[in-house]
Amino acid sequence: MMARLLETPAWMPPSLASFAATSPVEVSLSHWKMIKSDLLVDSGFMCTSWDCTDVAAIFRGSMPRAYRKKKTSSSPEIDGDDEEQIDNSIATVFEDLQERLKNHPELNDRVRLFVVYDYEWRPSFDNSMAIGRRQGGWDDSEQNTPPPVIIALAKE
Repeated sequence: MMARLLETPAWMPPSLASFAATSPVEVSLSHWKMIKSDLLVDSGFMCTSWDCTDVAAIFRGSMPRAYRKKKTSSSPEIDGDDEEQIDNSIATVFEDLQERLKNHPELNDRVRLFVVYDYEWRPSFDNSMAIGRRQGGWDDSEQNTPPPVIIALAKE
């Protein structure tokens, strides 16, 4: 356990590090790959990179502007027969991922998912703010916030 705590990757949020360090269960590389290939595909979370240890994995990516959900009979607020509801909120995408995990025969008993902001993310430096100054400034726009990442931990 102490070795795991000392070898905690930089991407692991401190709030989850103790869970990963004390996990008695290890997850194989093939199961981490299954998350990317089976759960994240068509989920609304576009995975662009990932990394893993024997007890945790991080999946970095982005949310596309439009996460499309087919109209159902329980969605009367959508007008028209063939229209789609657009919902790309983090909560909606994560809820879908949790449902996919729950229904996955191999992953359901092995991993649990968390959505957190990227712990390693750093704001971009905006050089345009350097005009008339000796040094530039940090871009404080809303678009310059940490992106969400999916953290998967071994389930005990």
